[in-house]
Amino acid sequence: MKWVLAAVAGPVIAYIWNRILRRTGLKERVRTGFLTPLGEECIKYCIAWLLHLDPFGVSALFGLGEGLYEALFINTRPGIVIFFAGIAIHTGFGAGYLITGRNGLGLSVAVMFHLIWNNVIVSGISEYNKS
Repeated sequence: MKWVLAAVAGPVIAYIWNRILRRTGLKERVRTGFLTPLGEECIKYCIAWLLHLDPFGVSALFGLGEGLYEALFINTRPGIVIFFAGIAIHTGFGAGYLITGRNGLGLSVAVMFHLIWNNVIVSGISEYNKS
């Protein structure tokens, strides 16, 4: 039951976090390049800590939730592709916990992976879509 709660709570809290960030008036680069990845990784880690779950597993479930949301409500890519991309990407961020074997260091690695992803890949896609 804790895993189901984590699978639902993570993406819902992140959705709220991202809506709050949009209303701040901050530049998109600051939001998507720094605050969104930092917030999402902290949300996943806190859920894992509060529910006594493996942070890697929570990351994978978060990706499942985010992928499902984006596949259903974001019409920029084929749904099945974005669904599996959400799972793969957030599972990849969670790999920091497996690589380090330590939660604090794992969180740092996950945040770093997510920051790099959003600043290189997401920014590149956004620029490509503008042209």
